[in-house]
Amino acid sequence: MANKLHLKATELTSAQKQQVALNAVLEAGKTVAGACEKAMTSASKNRSSYPRYINDILVNRENLFRRHLNNAAKSLGDFMKKIGE
Repeated sequence: MANKLHLKATELTSAQKQQVALNAVLEAGKTVAGACEKAMTSASKNRSSYPRYINDILVNRENLFRRHLNNAAKSLGDFMKKIGE
């Protein structure tokens, strides 16, 4: 980048240095893109991901069912209120 801007490397701003680092990461990412999908070619390799999938479900279950849980809790609360009356 410094050469393209006709500067010395020491003259680059922090933002320019960060851009250089980001560009390097993006370039390196091209060599590993799709590696995970390629590795998941056997049943045993897929099965080894199950614990992560289960963990994701447990972590996100509140988000997945929040609306239904809220409706059920409200309905139960209304029902108990009516019984009390």
